[in-house]
Amino acid sequence: MLKQIPVPIDSLFLDPNNPRFISDLSERVTHKDSQIEKQQSEILKKFVRSAGPNNPDEDVTNIRSLYESMVRMGYVAVDRIVVRSIAGFPDKYLVLEGNRRIAAVKTILTDYEAALPPLGFGAGEDRDSVTEKLASFNTIPAMQLEVDGYSQKEIDQRVAVILGIRHH
Repeated sequence: MLKQIPVPIDSLFLDPNNPRFISDLSERVTHKDSQIEKQQSEILKKFVRSAGPNNPDEDVTNIRSLYESMVRMGYVAVDRIVVRSIAGFPDKYLVLEGNRRIAAVKTILTDYEAALPPLGFGAGEDRDSVTEKLASFNTIPAMQLEVDGYSQKEIDQRVAVILGIRHH
């Protein structure tokens, strides 16, 4: 069952088990909920904004176009992200579907706070323009997958169905 909820951006955590990060199925490692919070900066680094020879997964982890679009338009929730609660962390959510979008939002906010010029400046965008869109980045509408009472295998199956429908 999915239900719509608003989630503050600081309560959204990128998924270390994101299928985009798997290049060899025989080496798949599953990260536990208790490890997710401390892995966030490393996970965010996996999403890039530039092409490069040192990034073989660039096509599946590149957030440049999302970043540029969001700098121009703000966060537009055409497709809802899908989240689940994180065991042991009340009001924290793991992004199951929409990791690239949330990585783009988090990167824009980091760049904004550090006063770095986001991509897109020079294309008619300036800091004031981004300031006007900040509210769209602070709370993200999400669909929450209910996981209470389900085994890990059942949860994994539900997530696989959602990802399968979304990506095919």
